[in-house]
Amino acid sequence: MMKIFQDSRPTQSTGSTPCHESFCDDGHSGPAPQVNKVQLPDHWKAPVTVKGNVLAHIHLFLFRALCLLSVGHKLLRQTYIHAHPGAEVWNESKARIRIQHRIENTTVVGALLLTTTAVFLTTVPPVQHTLDYLAARPYVCILLSFGLSLGSLVVGSAVIFVISTCSIDWFEKKLTRTRARIYCILILIAYPYISVGFAASICAVAVVLAARLSESRLINIGSIVVILFPASTFPLFAWVTI
Repeated sequence: MMKIFQDSRPTQSTGSTPCHESFCDDGHSGPAPQVNKVQLPDHWKAPVTVKGNVLAHIHLFLFRALCLLSVGHKLLRQTYIHAHPGAEVWNESKARIRIQHRIENTTVVGALLLTTTAVFLTTVPPVQHTLDYLAARPYVCILLSFGLSLGSLVVGSAVIFVISTCSIDWFEKKLTRTRARIYCILILIAYPYISVGFAASICAVAVVLAARLSESRLINIGSIVVILFPASTFPLFAWVTI
């Protein structure tokens, strides 16, 4: 009876250098990016904090929150990797595409909110004694929500136009030349999110105010409970992301 032995010799690599691969953000495998080789300019870096200086920590917190709302990261390193001279083509940059998609999604939400508030402003409540949103205080809140939603659409459309047409040199040498300009462009990018967030919150306040005028006890209490459920997630989101 013959015994079959398996060859236990180690296999040799055909290449001269090992191949290291990692998964990119889009799910495709490719060479690991050389993130550490990119030198971040000083005015792109986060504010320096000093132990015991409360204002410096508040400044850092606001900077991270602004970066998170605008580019989706707590810091600007990932954005600079795709937006500095010598990086990949700016027209195909992941940072640019992400910013455009985020603002486009926000403008869609703003358009839906704008339509909702417009309906509230122009229609009479079916049962006025149940939920009278045409009363003075709810109506003012709905008007304010309408204005904020409209502003988010205007600013968001302008930012999309600028981001989609600017060149990488203009972005690096003009829009982000100084720290003040970086703060300005971050505020412009984050404005649609902030505006839509405030508009939705004020619209929710209008619903609560209208519900308090209702004769139904269930609507009085139920409106507050319904608003508190989504509102309770914001502190959790801020804690895990910032």
